[in-house]
Amino acid sequence: MGSLSYAVAAFLVLAPAAASAADNFISGNYLRSEEICSNAKKNSLQNVIEDGNMVLSARGFDALEYNCAFVEVSKHPRQDKAWLVTAICEEPGLMSPDVFSIVERQSGQLDVTSMRDEVSSIKGSEGGEDGLSGTFYRCDGVTLP
Repeated sequence: MGSLSYAVAAFLVLAPAAASAADNFISGNYLRSEEICSNAKKNSLQNVIEDGNMVLSARGFDALEYNCAFVEVSKHPRQDKAWLVTAICEEPGLMSPDVFSIVERQSGQLDVTSMRDEVSSIKGSEGGEDGLSGTFYRCDGVTLP
């Protein structure tokens, strides 16, 4: 019974910390460019996704046959707009983990680094535009399908 009490106490102490990291996390939808955002506003976010583009939101990355669900968000201890995020990514026939750093360098602009992309780069694999790392721009006025 004593170990159960410790587990409950640990949960009560850690739960507010996890909630505060998520409370300050990104909001809205982000796309790879402002041009893609304009297209999404004209033709719908669903059409942009069907054209092969990826959307970043607080829930993760969403694309036509690919997604990364964010599992845990940890706030950087010294930067207000920086997070470390663990995720489970899926594509047809494959599920794998990834870790991301997400930093808001300018208002409405996120710099994302994927650990999987970094490892692929070190190994000499092509990541480039197909990877998840890069800059994403907030796209107001569109909602996820």
